[in-house]
Amino acid sequence: MKNQKLEISRRLFDIIIHLYTVKINRVSLSISLDHTKGQCRLQSNNVIFDNVIAPRFGNFFDVRRGELSFHPNPENQQINENNKWNREGRVKGKPTKLIRYILAHTEINTNNEKYINRFVELVAMAINYKQISDIKISGDIKQIYTLYTAENNVGTLGNSCMRKESSYACRFYPDFYDKIGLSVAYTQNSNNELTGRALIWKNCKDNEGNNFTFVDRIYGTENTIREFREFAIDNDYYYKIEQSYSSATLRNSDGNKLYQYYYNIDINVIHLNNLPFVDTMCFLNECDEQLQSYKDNCEKQLQNCDGNYNNTENDNITCYECSEETHEDNAHYIEGNYYCNDCVIYSEYYQEYILTRLSVYSDYHQSYMFDDECFYVKDISDYVHSDLDGEIFKYYNNAFYSIEYIKNKELELEEIL
Repeated sequence: MKNQKLEISRRLFDIIIHLYTVKINRVSLSISLDHTKGQCRLQSNNVIFDNVIAPRFGNFFDVRRGELSFHPNPENQQINENNKWNREGRVKGKPTKLIRYILAHTEINTNNEKYINRFVELVAMAINYKQISDIKISGDIKQIYTLYTAENNVGTLGNSCMRKESSYACRFYPDFYDKIGLSVAYTQNSNNELTGRALIWKNCKDNEGNNFTFVDRIYGTENTIREFREFAIDNDYYYKIEQSYSSATLRNSDGNKLYQYYYNIDINVIHLNNLPFVDTMCFLNECDEQLQSYKDNCEKQLQNCDGNYNNTENDNITCYECSEETHEDNAHYIEGNYYCNDCVIYSEYYQEYILTRLSVYSDYHQSYMFDDECFYVKDISDYVHSDLDGEIFKYYNNAFYSIEYIKNKELELEEIL
């Protein structure tokens, strides 16, 4: 294997870059893996680190049902027709070895060895997590929603306004989902109490008319959310990236994202005074008889805990970043969510608004840019876009420098020698 770039699956990538809080001797420290040093890029279901060479023991790392696998002879890794790795010839391995290898080629926000060891331990535990709940599917949503909720280990399900124990009126109307043809995925404990649930929307359409299925907001613990995501990936379903009512962005196992989509309904079967709280497909387009993930052409929003609807005529929107209200004329729509002027900044480089939190200013480009698409050039003390890697700038001696600077350094070394 000659200088093959490190490739890992998206689901393994999601586990490794997760933010963990490590507590040692009553001191807490948040440790996050910064993959930008490796100039990570996504390609289909794979994550490729441009500046990280695969370890000698293998490549094409993936995690599935609590086990890490890879191909010990990467040049023999076959790709299926759906652009996924064929499992023939793959072997199982221990995650700690891979995690430490990746840490050595990226950056974390501490040099404390105890914290690093704990970080490795936590990621390994997350990778080795094995599903213990049996996910069931039911077409009788009203019956599932009226099950008692378990008292412990239910995570966000314990705060749902639609659970049986809720005091909100919307809990009485889960039959709305039965009438429009949905199903529900759910988990129970040994007492048959509910521990997790998520609606399943089949035959949804994107704006190009393509059909797809997605797993809606997942209610439960972090482990439950992980299980339901695995369920979605195994069935080639889309799933919500963020488990909240305010975000509608979906993703599938190939890394494709959806921001706007709809679901056809029979408007005559629903009663507009007997409504559940709808997390994602909450906008009602009565003219086209469809529920939508976006506001266009909709006068009603089905997000009211009292069992009614809200009018969408209010011109104010809530910023997804800071939760402050702003007039819709001053809002910016970015990847499925609205943001206020205070949370975005215009990029001359991209010719569009980007999130201020994710940006960095480059004097070289005279523009704000995505920080994860840039690298810091040490000799000019500035950020430049990664597209210039190898053309004008180059990775040299553990940092990026201009090629001109590197040539001058090499000439100085030759003179010394």
